[in-house]
Amino acid sequence: MAAVDRDIASGEYRIKRGDGKPWVDLTDAITDPPTLNLTMDGASTVTVPVNDADRRLLRDRYLKERSWLDVAGRRFELVRVSKQGSRVTLTFEDGVVGALRRKTAQLSIPPDTLSRAGVVGRLAREAGVAVVVDDSDSERVHAQVSRSMHGETENSWDLLGDLAQARNWRRFSDGKRLIVGPDSWLMTRDPSPTRLTEPVAGDQGNPVDSIDFDLDIGKPMAEATLSVDATRWALPAGSVVLLDDAMGAAAGKWLVWSFTRPVTRSRATVLLRRSQHQLVEPKATGAGDPGFDNYLPGQAGDAGSPGSGARERMVQFALAQSGKPYVWGASGPGSFDCSGLVQEATRAGGKVLPKPSAAQAARCSQAGRGISVAEGLRTRGALLFRIGTGATNHVAISLGNGSTVEARGRAYGCGVFGGAASHDWTSSALWI
Repeated sequence: MAAVDRDIASGEYRIKRGDGKPWVDLTDAITDPPTLNLTMDGASTVTVPVNDADRRLLRDRYLKERSWLDVAGRRFELVRVSKQGSRVTLTFEDGVVGALRRKTAQLSIPPDTLSRAGVVGRLAREAGVAVVVDDSDSERVHAQVSRSMHGETENSWDLLGDLAQARNWRRFSDGKRLIVGPDSWLMTRDPSPTRLTEPVAGDQGNPVDSIDFDLDIGKPMAEATLSVDATRWALPAGSVVLLDDAMGAAAGKWLVWSFTRPVTRSRATVLLRRSQHQLVEPKATGAGDPGFDNYLPGQAGDAGSPGSGARERMVQFALAQSGKPYVWGASGPGSFDCSGLVQEATRAGGKVLPKPSAAQAARCSQAGRGISVAEGLRTRGALLFRIGTGATNHVAISLGNGSTVEARGRAYGCGVFGGAASHDWTSSALWI
């Protein structure tokens, strides 16, 4: 076996044979710094670009033999040689992964024999690698687990990938061990994660240069990207870090997803990931109603012609709140929920109704102010209630022309909406 060896003191790169004698000195031929990429996605690698204009490297028989490279205390095995013009790129892959890839003999584990953790442990022992696996799930694997049983050569690394993907687990190497389990389990493996923050002016002791992030509720995972001084801070993929409160919405625990560094340079790029970003429900300021969750486009309605009197003052107050956000439990002035808007509108009309919407419907009924839903849809200023049906209670103010003014929900806010007759109102009332 040959090895690519880097002498840290001299900066020399050489390929060595198993007996340790120099074979090819690559120092002057390397075109760009070799790149170390530690990752939870697949196998960690080191890539070494070489100028091989005289074809010396390509012609030598040792590129056909197993070779290795030691970087950052980890062993990487040669898995790929690619050529483009006079440039040859050597790709070395994590040694733990290499040991699993070499296991291709036929294997069959009958259904309901081992748990998923048990299967992972068996494959790791067979390859002679250490393993850390989430063993909290003792359920047996119901399908047959097989390798190279159907005429194709398969390997344990890929088989582990299939087993992990079936449960949305991760499988990767930290250079010393195979690690297999879900993100939630990985997040709990380190009770004292490394705390990181973005540096402020004059902060000379912080290894972090910058922290950027992308928190998008439409993406399956949230991401943050760090630029760090790798000579002062480095963690393997799968480690847990804690961004402090100064990072706002990005504060909290993250997994180190990848660590990429040109091995001759001090700067590294670190990709962090965690579960899909969620926006929490704003804190309620009082009793309220959850509102509509589903957003449907094209809901704008017609405010109709203004009338006169106390009921019209109620309607005009509600119309004036159009464009303000919906916040559960809020009763203004900057935001409202459905019953909060009705409460303040009726206050403007001179006869306030208590909230939430169920209490408002009950008060109207007790006062003998109820009318039919059909009449309420035709009457400007009537209240339309949906109580005790569907997922949430709701109240709106009819504009008498098929539209309503209401605080509809987080996706809508306050405004005028059409299609009032299509909603499953349970009652209506003329409170004012």
